[in-house]
Amino acid sequence: DDESSTPVFSSTYVETRGRRLELQSDDGKRFRGTLGAAPFGLPMLQNLVQNGVDFKTTVVQKDTCNTAMAVSGERVMALMEQSPPSEIQVSKEGRVRTIGSMCRLDGAVKDAPITGGSCGAHGRTDPRTGERVHVSYSSSDRPFVRVDTFADNW
Repeated sequence: DDESSTPVFSSTYVETRGRRLELQSDDGKRFRGTLGAAPFGLPMLQNLVQNGVDFKTTVVQKDTCNTAMAVSGERVMALMEQSPPSEIQVSKEGRVRTIGSMCRLDGAVKDAPITGGSCGAHGRTDPRTGERVHVSYSSSDRPFVRVDTFADNW
């Protein structure tokens, strides 16, 4: 009956850059989405341009970091396909705290227009080598597809 093995439930928002911008907005503006507008180019482009105007930023895609979680050494990362990850900390009591958003993973995630960069959110671990493999893509810069591999215990 070790208390440390008892599962706990916790629910909170990851304090991403996009969420902070929304909370700081005096008029309650929210980022306009792109998924509902895809694959229709003009509505999606309109939403991205409006995000740039509303939030005075060139990183016009909101970093929701709500797709997956990954552990990187001692770090826990919240991931989304089209943005850099956010680093979070989870306490033994289940409290979640955001350490930082738009994390560059020691330079592995390069800055990019529109999204701020990308890191694949659906990585897999090679059972033979322990390497973690992520496929990332960019809609604006070459290479349009990038395969990232991270060493064992990345």
